[in-house]
This record gives sequence, structure tokens and C-alpha cells, in this order.
Amino acid sequence: MARVRDLMGTGNSAGSARAIAGTAGAVTAAGTTQGAATLLSFESNTVTTAGGADAVVLPTGALGSVPGDMCYVNNPSSTTAQVFPGGADTINGATSAINVAQNKILILKRFSATAWGSIVTA
Repeated sequence: MARVRDLMGTGNSAGSARAIAGTAGAVTAAGTTQGAATLLSFESNTVTTAGGADAVVLPTGALGSVPGDMCYVNNPSSTTAQVFPGGADTINGATSAINVAQNKILILKRFSATAWGSIVTA
């Protein structure tokens, strides 16, 4: 995949390069319920957890709103992170959270307007 820096070198604006290459950033998980969870705002998210089973929630807006969109959650923290679907969405057919253990990555793909599928790395 192209990197933002490389795309900008070919004359693309920073915003256009980020739209093509995707975004990455750090997110601090909070809460243990869907309503209290931190909203994910990047395509590739490195999530830190302060305590046991802190949570993040998938976006329902511009990022992740179109079938085919992808979202990645990396958990390098020493505790498990929870990833909730946003709004009325589901992950693997369920409205409950997916647990992402320490040093694991959750890969998500949107399959319809309200359905995400996921794989957790081994």
C-alpha cells in the first residue's frame, strides 16, 4: 500500500494522500460498555488500556460506513481491550464486544450497512 509521504511526493495534497493511504493513530480505551467506550477515529488504531477490559467502539460515520471499509485494532497493552460495534451495528452477527488480548490485532471489514466481520490474530 502507498504511504502518505510517497503520495504527497507525486503531487497529491496531504488530505488526498491520507484518504488514499488510510490513517493511523493511537487511541486510549475507556469505559467497559458501548456507551462509555472511546470512539475509534483511524483506520489503523493502536489502543492502550489503563485497566481491565477498557473499551473502544467502531465508527458509524464517514470512517467505516461503506461496505468494504476496513478497521484495524492493535492492542500492545498488558490487559485485554474490548471492541464494540457502533450504534445498531453487529460484529460477526452479534451486538456484543470482541475481546482483543494483549499483543493481538483485530482486523475488521464492513460487509453491509450494519454488519462487520472480524478476525483476531493468533
